Amino acid sequence: MDFIFEKEEYYKFIAEAYGEAEETINSFRELDKNWDSYKAKPIDPDAIELAKIIVKYVIDFLVEFPFAIFPTADGGISIQIEFVEDRQDISRMLLIDIYKDKIKLFLHDDTTETSEFKKITQIKDLVEIKNYLNKEFKYYGKYND
Repeated sequence: MDFIFEKEEYYKFIAEAYGEAEETINSFRELDKNWDSYKAKPIDPDAIELAKIIVKYVIDFLVEFPFAIFPTADGGISIQIEFVEDRQDISRMLLIDIYKDKIKLFLHDDTTETSEFKKITQIKDLVEIKNYLNKEFKYYGKYND
């Protein structure tokens, strides 16, 4: 019985975290041209929808690690996830930059690597991103299906 309760609580926590993230992402619709006073572009509606899909798909990473979601001056959305590896006392940061026509993953640590993915059009693209995260961070989520 305890396991079922824990799993239900975990899924409730996931739902709440996604709701908060979705609310943040939707708030970017209100940003007009020059929203940062430095000639920033409005956030592209396609990037907003794509960001919500990405967040929903990688939410198990987001609830386990510190993260931030913010708009970018070039009309995209960035998700920043910080991973701390306890055994090695190493902190790494992953930026997922989402635009209407592409997604870029930037891994920042001692050696900076950049991976770029095209716009998500099929579930296999999401699987590719999640596999990348699992490989890089050796994390599979508590109830990762």
